[in-house]
Amino acid sequence: MGVTATVYRSESVHAEIQAQRGRLDAHRASPDTGRCVVCHKSAPCDEANEAAAFLAERGLLVPPPKPSRPPLLTHAWRLRFGLARSR
Repeated sequence: MGVTATVYRSESVHAEIQAQRGRLDAHRASPDTGRCVVCHKSAPCDEANEAAAFLAERGLLVPPPKPSRPPLLTHAWRLRFGLARSR
């Protein structure tokens, strides 16, 4: 049996969380060079580490970086190849 909880945050805390997530998304590693795409330091850069630490200290999951291109296989193709089940 799972336990559910509701967390209430003020608008300023919510805004800071969103800002840190945006900061973490911006300071991502380039797949070509392995360096931060913003500050060009070795990834993960200090900015990304600070944003990740902020989110981790609050028990928030650090989301994966947003893809820079659409997925290679759509759900329809995954069905076709037998990689997914129909809904």
